[in-house]
Amino acid sequence: MEKKLLTSPDIYSGTKTYLFAVLFNLLAQLIITAIALGVQASNPSFVDTLSVVGMLIIQACVSVALILHFKSGVGVGKIQAQWLTIVVCAIIGVLPIFAFAIVTGGFECLLTLIGYKGNSVIYLDAFGVALFFLASVIVAPIIEETVFRGCLFRGIKSRFGSTWAVIISAVAFALVHMSPSQTAFQLCLGVVLGLIVNSTDSILPAIVTHSASNLTAVVLSFVSFEPATIAVSSNTGIIVFSLLFVVGVVGLIFMPKLLAKTENISAIEKSQNEKSADKVEQKAKTKVGISMLSLGLLLCLIIWISNLFA
Repeated sequence: MEKKLLTSPDIYSGTKTYLFAVLFNLLAQLIITAIALGVQASNPSFVDTLSVVGMLIIQACVSVALILHFKSGVGVGKIQAQWLTIVVCAIIGVLPIFAFAIVTGGFECLLTLIGYKGNSVIYLDAFGVALFFLASVIVAPIIEETVFRGCLFRGIKSRFGSTWAVIISAVAFALVHMSPSQTAFQLCLGVVLGLIVNSTDSILPAIVTHSASNLTAVVLSFVSFEPATIAVSSNTGIIVFSLLFVVGVVGLIFMPKLLAKTENISAIEKSQNEKSADKVEQKAKTKVGISMLSLGLLLCLIIWISNLFA
C-alpha cells in the first residue's frame, strides 16, 4: 500500500489546527479546575502536584489537535537537522532568559503598578519535580513547537511571508500561556523560535532551543536565581542586563545567517506561496484562516485579561 505524502500547511490548515489547540487547551483547563476543586477538599497538599499534572493534561488535549491535523493529510514541514545546528540551538536556548531579563523585569513592574499579584509559588515533592521536568522540558517543547512553528508559522508564511509569520506566531505563543507575568519573555522567545525555523526550515532546532530555554528556567528556579527580578532591582542589574539585551538583539540579527550556514540553506528566503489555479478558493481559505486566527487570539486574550485582574 502506497504511503500518502503529507502536504505543507497553508493558511487554512495552519490556523485551524491552532484554533483547535486553543479550544482543547481551554477544555483541559476546565477539566483541571474540576479536579482541583475535588482534590483541594480531600487532599490540599496534593494541589501543587496537581498543577504540574495539569500541564501534562493540557499538552495531551492539545495533541488531539495535532492528531486531527495529521489525519487530514497535512504535515509540519521538515523535522530534522544537522548535529552542529542542534548544538548551536541548544546553546541559543540558554541565552534568552538572560538576554531578555530587562524586558521581562520591566514588564512585570508595569503589571505590578496596575495591581497584578503574579503567580503563586508551588512546592513540589520528588515526584512532582520529575513530572514538572517531563512536562516543561520534554513534552511542552515538542507539542508547542509542532503547533506554533510547524502548523501556524508555516500556514501564515505560505500566505503572508516570513516576517508576519514570525510576529503572529510569537504573539499567539505568548498569549496561549495566558500568564501575564510570562508574556514579555514568551513573546521574545517566540520571535527567536520563529527565526530559527525560518532559517533552518525545520522545527527540530526550535524544539531543542525551546527545551534548553525551559531547562534553564527550571534550574534557575531551583537555585532561586531570577534574572528578571535582578535586572530591575539595582543600578548594576539594569546596566548589566541592558547590555545583555543589546548583545541578544545583535545575536538575533546574525543568528539566521549562522543557522542557515550550518544547515547549508541559502540565506535568501524562498517564497513558499504556491500559485493556486482557483484564486477564489484561495481567497476564501485566507478569509476563513484569518477568522480562525482572530478567534483563537481573542479567546486567549480574554483569559489573559481575566488572569491579569484575578
